[in-house]
Amino acid sequence: MTIRVAWGLVLAALVLAGCDSGDTPYLKIAGGGFVFNYRIAEATCNVVAEPLRALPEGAVLEGEFENPQGGEALRVTRTPVAPQRRYMLTSPPLHGVQADRPYGVTLRLRDAAGTLLEEHVRAFTSTVDQSVLPKVPLTIGPGYTRNPESFGGVPPAR
Repeated sequence: MTIRVAWGLVLAALVLAGCDSGDTPYLKIAGGGFVFNYRIAEATCNVVAEPLRALPEGAVLEGEFENPQGGEALRVTRTPVAPQRRYMLTSPPLHGVQADRPYGVTLRLRDAAGTLLEEHVRAFTSTVDQSVLPKVPLTIGPGYTRNPESFGGVPPAR
């Protein structure tokens, strides 16, 4: 008899764990940071959103990245797909990233009508300065072809 009661409690706990709670946040920021791609001489910032429960139908994720050059924040959007467990939002290419300075990132969840459902704010700090990137891309094209401009017009000897 006690084994049946124990199994019943386990089953009830599993059923309740699958229910969405209205007071639980939809998302959390699972990570993010700066990416310096030296091959294409580009810096970007990423934020990773992890759903904690089912997102509303037609919802939109919005990432807002502080612009290192000042001026307006840089915004990107992404439409969630139901079975996906994480969503990465990547800023457009950044210019002027400084080491050891925090840059603000805001992650928003909006419903299909555009109403704000949730907002999360985090700061990411780079440990290196953008000056580590080359002035021009080292490679061009999808095959990472060497960029002649990065070698003074003369491709390096093989």
